[in-house]
Amino acid sequence: METELFADSMLRRLDALFQEVEAVDFHVSEDTQGLSLVEEEVPKISALLEQATLLLEEIQDAYGDVLPEEVLAEEPSQHGEGGAEEPSTAFIRDLVWIARSELRGRYRDLMAAAESGNHLLTATVCDDSLHRVRRVVHAMESAICELEGREAPVRQLRDLKLALQMRQLFRTLRRRIGGEAPANDEALVRRLEEVAKTFRELRHRHLYPLIRIDDRVLLRSLLESIEEWLLSDREPREGRHLFQDLAGFARLLAQVSQRQELIEHDRQLLADVWTALYEAEEAPATLPQALHLEMLALLGLDDELDLLLEALPEHTSTARLRVPLERLYRRSQRGF
Repeated sequence: METELFADSMLRRLDALFQEVEAVDFHVSEDTQGLSLVEEEVPKISALLEQATLLLEEIQDAYGDVLPEEVLAEEPSQHGEGGAEEPSTAFIRDLVWIARSELRGRYRDLMAAAESGNHLLTATVCDDSLHRVRRVVHAMESAICELEGREAPVRQLRDLKLALQMRQLFRTLRRRIGGEAPANDEALVRRLEEVAKTFRELRHRHLYPLIRIDDRVLLRSLLESIEEWLLSDREPREGRHLFQDLAGFARLLAQVSQRQELIEHDRQLLADVWTALYEAEEAPATLPQALHLEMLALLGLDDELDLLLEALPEHTSTARLRVPLERLYRRSQRGF
């Protein structure tokens, strides 16, 4: 009964914290004046980090007070050794250890960034801190509900929805940049003109303010360099250096799939797809339309898979899908 009452209270407080974080509208412009305004958000976001950390400490007291503080400071894998505790209790304590370490680290990073006067760094840490608090709250709600035999809150996590949109957007940008270097000077000029046009159009799209601040700063810097080169005498060597910078930016954009929310999403979806296509009693010869629609959420994860998914489902052989899917499925099970 005591843990049930604690769970009721803690779930209400976690929900209240989640709503507070969701209410934060952290859209900072990447220009110099906009970045300078980020300092106004530091007290609010640092308070959210502290509040989340305090809730974690209460959860630790409720579910993990059988261990002294010095043991909780050790690696989480050591907590459950000996088999004396229920696995679910050990899982919550391990989760608290990891989450508390993350939030404390973000708090220290935020204070250091604010003290340094580096507005870009401060904005980046503020943005990441909000993502982490949301993930921690969601994870703790799920763990407590599992332990207490309850249904976990169903949340449409803004981070996942946004990350999926960003992966699609970044996939388009990477394709506009292109993987192969232009064959000659004329092709180089055309490619840089096309990329500059794409970047300018992007800045007017509704998703642009939601791109992480450091990516926006880099994109803006690249656009300014390209425009300056196009207005100059267009020296080929300098233009090719610009393209190399763009190629590096494209590789950076591909790392969007390493965001934790996408790793978890892709792992589950790839497992479901693998089971449906290759482990079912009657495995289909071509990709079913319904499954094809679900797999479109994977676009941007892998170039080889993208090419196959862009075909109509009735033209997509499951045998051809097997190689890239198996590679991605096995990798996802190892945590990418």
